[in-house]
Amino acid sequence: MSRDYVDEILQLWNKEIGNKFPMRKQLLLQNTFENVNVFLEGSWIALEEKTGKVVGCIVSRVWKENLDCIKENKSIGHIHFLLIDSEYRKKGIRTQILLKTEDALKKKEIKTIILGQDPWHYFPGISLEFKETQEWFKKKDI
Repeated sequence: MSRDYVDEILQLWNKEIGNKFPMRKQLLLQNTFENVNVFLEGSWIALEEKTGKVVGCIVSRVWKENLDCIKENKSIGHIHFLLIDSEYRKKGIRTQILLKTEDALKKKEIKTIILGQDPWHYFPGISLEFKETQEWFKKKDI
């Protein structure tokens, strides 16, 4: 997960969901690349093989700060966001990067993985507007 891709991730975000949830570069930097709780080992960027174009991204978090309100949640990992370019969906990319993230979280001894709901999240979970995404995650049992 490299900050070098911030502009491409921002472009992908605004292409796919920016009409309902616009993203600014500063917010993406702050909540994704500068946040100490981002779990880099469990965050991935999917690149198109031939062009190197960013076609997907998943960011996970585990709590690293010592705040009294969070201490009980150290065994919880969060999927901060998962985004796949609509032109590259149904090719297994979403499943691949989710499995890599789950694997990394398990190696970190995370017992529970939650969609969103982390402090300073972009979304509290999956927006009701994204029915296909809700169904996909239900099948994955997350």
